[in-house]
Amino acid sequence: MSQPPLLNHTLPELTELGLLTYEEGQALRTVGIQNTNDFLEFFKKHGDFTPIPDLNEEGQQKLLRLARAYVKTEQGELTKEDLYDPAVHKKDTPFVPVLIEWEKITGIKRAFLDTWFRRALEDYFLPTAELFLKDHLNGVNTAEDLYERAILHPVRAGEASVRRSVHAPSLTRLIRVFLKYHQAVQLLDDPIELLRFHARVDLGVDPASEIYDTILKPKADGTVQFAAAVYRLTLASPYFTYPRRMQQINRMRYVRIFQDDPYTLGGLMHMGMNEERFKQAQEEAEDMAVSGCHTFTAILTALGYGESYRSLKAWDDGSISKELVWTINRDEELHLPAAFYALLFNELYGARFLEAPRLRMPGVKEEVLYVNEMRTE
Repeated sequence: MSQPPLLNHTLPELTELGLLTYEEGQALRTVGIQNTNDFLEFFKKHGDFTPIPDLNEEGQQKLLRLARAYVKTEQGELTKEDLYDPAVHKKDTPFVPVLIEWEKITGIKRAFLDTWFRRALEDYFLPTAELFLKDHLNGVNTAEDLYERAILHPVRAGEASVRRSVHAPSLTRLIRVFLKYHQAVQLLDDPIELLRFHARVDLGVDPASEIYDTILKPKADGTVQFAAAVYRLTLASPYFTYPRRMQQINRMRYVRIFQDDPYTLGGLMHMGMNEERFKQAQEEAEDMAVSGCHTFTAILTALGYGESYRSLKAWDDGSISKELVWTINRDEELHLPAAFYALLFNELYGARFLEAPRLRMPGVKEEVLYVNEMRTE
């Protein structure tokens, strides 16, 4: 696939994107550079930026890295290996804005980009996402909106500069990672490859991990184990796999959506944890698990893997029963509690499953575990 043309930004636009500082832009003006094309012509003629007297050595090296990234993109030298550059989240890593032909990005690729963007807004800007959208992006909610608003024409007359706001670092990072996602949809066609890319870039899952050999493998009837994929990908994220002090406390054991009987406070003294610290760690683990499940459910659905659990005989829009949980666990080869499926169904179907009140009547076997509040209103 051919590389999209570079965008020719002015120096103020390059500054607004976070690719130049104001001082670097001033130094470039002293030698007649006004835009991206001038910048590249200067680099191709001189090979570096040492002829610019107002640039210190650090500035020269920064612009050299930026120019090399532009030339590599211009010459179409980007490969699949470049997608997994671990430096994509580092603030000094250069990125290259390109002209995107949105009419050619269709189907799951468009859904993939839009889903990632909506998740990224929350991850990158919370707790100020709503304020940021109101003040700087006028409520955009798709990847194309972001491109049109913040990348294609980042400077508009009469509007405040993002550079002068607290949102500048987060927006620059968002743009950098978004352009990496655009590279991914240009270079990758297989949904599982796009899933690997997402897991690596945003969640740090090793692309060589064996986890990919155990997810989304079609069964005899052609369906895939959607719930198992959400669960296993969440647990493959570094939060659950990275070795930490006191790693003997298996974090999965006290995540309630993954365990019917989560690890309690017993036996903490030999681990060096008091009750307060344990509860803090437990809450953190649960938050990370829920966030991971939300993300992977959305991404897998965008990539076309959102098969319907409504085909299961035990499905009931109004409740989640022990029988339903047993049926899905058997089908997906899992051992997960009803809380996990309540979360999954709420995401997939827009339901509002809440834990059912306990009757606690002698001799009465309670089968309903969660009820859909939307069906009881």
